[in-house]
Amino acid sequence: LSRGEYPFPTDQIIAINFPHTRKNYRIFPDGHLETVNKQKSFDSITDMYDNLPLDQWNHTVQPHCGGGQTKLAKDPASTKYQENDGSILFLQYGQSDFMFVPTKYVNEFAEAAELHLKHKIWIECAFNTVADMVHRKAGASIRAVNFCTKWGDERGSVDMVDTCITNNIAMGFLHPLKMSKGYRTYSEMYERAQ
Repeated sequence: LSRGEYPFPTDQIIAINFPHTRKNYRIFPDGHLETVNKQKSFDSITDMYDNLPLDQWNHTVQPHCGGGQTKLAKDPASTKYQENDGSILFLQYGQSDFMFVPTKYVNEFAEAAELHLKHKIWIECAFNTVADMVHRKAGASIRAVNFCTKWGDERGSVDMVDTCITNNIAMGFLHPLKMSKGYRTYSEMYERAQ
């Protein structure tokens, strides 16, 4: 995680598993989509979802994800984020639990995030794309760190941390402890992670 003992100060965006953990695609202002390498073209987000080996996450085709991304690509306010061919690159979705953005990039980050909010795009479908937009337009470098998490009842628990330790997973971020598990559990979890 760190250069030396601590990761700060840094001028890098620090993100979880960024940027190549999910599939990405291009959306054009006329609403059609293409694969990143431009090998295939699709009429809609649903057409792409049905015909590409994307992660099977049904929110991709909903208005709060792919539908909003399509609206964003059609929005004249998005032109500054367009590639030379007029498309905008989107990541399907990603973890959105943590990200550090240096103050020198906050205005650019806020502008890209506001554009996603305008089209009611869920944070899971926006977070990594916003960071990528800041990377492309402001030259920010992005450092990926590992994220200790699990789905289900173990999430945010001592057992989750034990699993990461047992599997020798380097931990840059820990999924937040659910405060309902109590202070003693919180204290024990962070003692084990050190």
